[in-house]
Amino acid sequence: MKEALHQTRFVYANKLEVSYSIWALRSMPYAGLIQVKALTPVDLSVENGAEVSDEYLQPRVQRKSIQDYGLHLKLLRTSALTRHRNLQVFATSAFIFENVLRCKSLIIKEIYLQNI
Repeated sequence: MKEALHQTRFVYANKLEVSYSIWALRSMPYAGLIQVKALTPVDLSVENGAEVSDEYLQPRVQRKSIQDYGLHLKLLRTSALTRHRNLQVFATSAFIFENVLRCKSLIIKEIYLQNI
């Protein structure tokens, strides 16, 4: 399959609207984007985790923090060997919060404009 897309959405307790898209692309077979929108003011706690199927060998899960342009991201990196050990596969995931991005974007633009 060259490409495919699965999209769905649901509302949780009339407080959160959750929508997600999962792409099946040749080069990235399980690329996904999950968006959560608060319908009312809520406190939301999120945690990133990984489960590796028994089909893969020697799974390795690492947490790594990076900072770029003032944006701090906590990455979850996962790697494993395929069943016949001929390929190593990798996945990385992170949470990005829109209000943080909006603030960081303004800071980056301001720094850029000051340096012109």
